[in-house]
This record gives sequence, structure tokens and C-alpha cells, in this order.
Amino acid sequence: MKRLLAALDNRSRITDEIGQIDRSRAFVLLPGTAPSGGHRLAEDIVAMMQQRGIKVDYVAFRYVSARPRRDKDSDEDNRGNGLRASDRSAEQHEAIQEQEPVALASASVMDHAHCLVQHFSERLPWWKRLMDIVVSVCVLLAVSPLLLLVALAIKLDSAGPVFFRQERMGVGRSRFMMWKFRTMVVNAEAMRDSLLDQNEQDGPAFKIRRDPRITRLGTILRKTSIDELPQLINVLRGEMTLVGPRPLPVKEAEACESWQDRRHTVYPGLTCIWQVGGRSQVSFDEWARMDVHYTKRVSLLTDIKILAKTVPAVIKQEGS
Repeated sequence: MKRLLAALDNRSRITDEIGQIDRSRAFVLLPGTAPSGGHRLAEDIVAMMQQRGIKVDYVAFRYVSARPRRDKDSDEDNRGNGLRASDRSAEQHEAIQEQEPVALASASVMDHAHCLVQHFSERLPWWKRLMDIVVSVCVLLAVSPLLLLVALAIKLDSAGPVFFRQERMGVGRSRFMMWKFRTMVVNAEAMRDSLLDQNEQDGPAFKIRRDPRITRLGTILRKTSIDELPQLINVLRGEMTLVGPRPLPVKEAEACESWQDRRHTVYPGLTCIWQVGGRSQVSFDEWARMDVHYTKRVSLLTDIKILAKTVPAVIKQEGS
């Protein structure tokens, strides 16, 4: 079983989920993968194990997705159930057909995908929560004079509240109100739809390098990331953590593909790999891959490295 799990880990993608059912069975979930791709992976594993003198068999199950596929296998898979009958005897083909579950109604497919995210969501490790509290309290105390000056400057610069609160998607697809210093005009949310044709970020995210809604002071606050400091309140409240995937607005999070939704299995963070590795210079898919990679490699050393890289990234204003 250890060799089988190791083979699955070596052969699968970072977005796949591997686990053990019992002493003789393992599984791998393949989000965003065509049935033919799943069979190729399984047959590769069977061949790898046979070379080591271990006999392995597999059964493939799938849900029917309501979303159009973008890969080259989509046409082939839409014509049938993705099973390569030419590679199997009629008896094997019939046995696998009998074990394949009834297809879900297309309207409920995404609900089941999101349920997986809730089941795989992880609790915050004790060391991570301790670091969140200690660092957040120390930073808030150290920069409290700066926060007061920024609040006063925002009031003098433009009409509106000092803080901007927005509903974001958190761990397990829970929702919370995230705090920021206001960097845009008061009616910025209402103006968003009229600016969609200027969006410079692919995928569901919305970003404009020279956003006309940003105030004069807001440009400085965003360049220096000072506008993000109030999120230390969210960290203290246990809604966010220091290091983790950046929380997306609810509408953008709901538009994520099923494999991208895996970023919601851990707590959202104040900084992340994307924040120190290119920010708006990378595509949304690459951004999501960075986040999913982090969810599988959470450790104290990883968090310390990301926090250490955050300060010079902010100073250099990389990708901001």
C-alpha cells in the first residue's frame, strides 16, 4: 500500500487528492479531468506496480459535469463514457459499467464539487494560530500611530468611510467580512460592471492596473500594501491567517472551477505564494495552482519563508 500511494503521489497532479480507503484499497480524485485521462493515469499506475511485482486492479467512477470541457479529450468523452473498450474484454467492460454510479442531475454537479471542499477543509494548526495572534498583536501595536495617520488622511482625501468592508469566501466556503482601508470612491462597487471590458486579469478575478475608481491616496496605499493592514483584525478574529490563499470576493470565488475551489480547504491569508511570486503578473490559473500547491505543503518553515519574502516584495512593489 505504501508503494501504491507513493506511485499515485508521483503520477498525479498537485490538484488531485489521494487517500486510503482500507488496507487493500486507495483512491485518487481527479478534478477537472476527462474520463479517458483518468483511465490513462490508472493504467500507468497498474503498469508501474506490475514492474515491481505487485498486482493492482482499478475501477473508475465519474460524475457528469454540466460545464463544457476545454481539453482535447472532451469530444471523445462526450460520445461515450470514456472507457476504452478496445483495451478490455467484454466481461471487464460490462463489470465496470455496472459499478459506475448513476449520473447526477447537471444542476447539482457543482453543489457536490463544493461539498468536497467542505469535507477536505482543514483545521488551523495550533502553531499557526499562535503565530497569528503573536505577530498580529505585535504589528498592530507597532504600527498603531501609522494607522491613525492613514485614517485621518483618508478622511481628508475623499468623502466616505475610513474602512472598506466586503464579503469574502473563507475556509470551507464560509463567508466573512474582510476589512481594508478604503482606497476607492464610495460608489466603486456600483461602477464595477461598467468596467468589466477593461479587466486585465483572466479568470473570475477582476483587476485593472489603472483603475479609475482608486483615489489619489488609495494609489499610494495599494502600492505599499498599507491598505491591507486592517486585515490583521480578521486574523485576530480567526477568520484569516497570516499565510494562506488570498480571499476572493464571493462572486469571484463562486465562479472558480472545481479544481480551483481547492484553495478554500485552508484558511485565507494576509499573504501567500502568489503575493510574493508575481501577483497580477501571473494568470489566474497559475495563481490558483500556487494556492493549491500551498494547501498541500502547509508547514511552519513554509510560512516563515513566505513571510520573510513578503516584506521585500512589498518594498519593491512587485506586481502591485
